[in-house]
Amino acid sequence: MPYNVPSNVDKDNFSFGPAVVYIGATGSTPTTEVGAVNADDGVTFEITVVREAVAQGNPKLDLMRFDTAQGARISFSGIEWDPTINFQHAVGVGITAADASEETFSFGGDPLPDDFSIQVEHYMAKSGNTMFVDMWVATGEGALSVQMGAELHQFPYAYAALRATTNWAGAALAVGEELFRVRRVL
Repeated sequence: MPYNVPSNVDKDNFSFGPAVVYIGATGSTPTTEVGAVNADDGVTFEITVVREAVAQGNPKLDLMRFDTAQGARISFSGIEWDPTINFQHAVGVGITAADASEETFSFGGDPLPDDFSIQVEHYMAKSGNTMFVDMWVATGEGALSVQMGAELHQFPYAYAALRATTNWAGAALAVGEELFRVRRVL
């Protein structure tokens, strides 16, 4: 019998595989898929916290800690060329156009990035539950680097959460809910 195996393991809580990412207008549930993502890397959801200590005494001992900054981020590598939606969201600004014969993305000169909503949806194979990351308001982190080489072209996208005062249904968000929500639909 192996050592260090917890006695309360619930295999229905294991999760594997990529996710689907949606982007939409700020203030509403996003419905536009960003398309295929690199399945090897998948989608990354990060929470960041910067903490400061309050210390007293000699030697100084920490009495408490408090947050000086909080943030959240969603990143992934897309594998589809889509300059009219994904490029604009990635850098947060730009002009797009499309007709039957051409799609364009133009960039340069606008210093104020757009906001939008973003949602990550992940189906859990074992339990059949669905995990969601709802980022109320987000903006592209402003970088896009595309290498046109022999391998599959990838488009690294990263989005940062911004403070929101309401959720997508228009309900007020309490302190502690203003960046995102992670939920599991059973």
